[in-house]
Amino acid sequence: MFISYGQLAAASGWVGVTFNHRFYALDRVRDAQADVDDLIAYVRANATTLGIDPDRLTLWAVSGGGLLLSHALRDTPPYLRCLIAYYALLDMPPGAGGLSEEARQELSPLHQLKQKGRAVPPLFVARRARTVLR
Repeated sequence: MFISYGQLAAASGWVGVTFNHRFYALDRVRDAQADVDDLIAYVRANATTLGIDPDRLTLWAVSGGGLLLSHALRDTPPYLRCLIAYYALLDMPPGAGGLSEEARQELSPLHQLKQKGRAVPPLFVARRARTVLR
């Protein structure tokens, strides 16, 4: 299903990096967030070899991967030009995944947005219906 998205991105002159992360369940979301942080560091460090501009990155998350946008929203690094949350989960209810309230807030894009106000890169959110995670 994502092939057409990749074709559209390539036709628009974008370079995409896809990868696997360790988000198998809510109790692994911190591991997956670390994977995203490590990927960004790798892409920026190897930008010349990859043929990309390290100062013009966009993060695109789909479905449960929306939670992995939280650090980008919290830190708002200058190289991050845009965020895309495509039918993405952007918050977790209290107690989800056995996480403490502090950890839940750290990993909640919605919480990060509330903390930052308007000081975030452009953000495109595509939603169909409210998703409730139990």
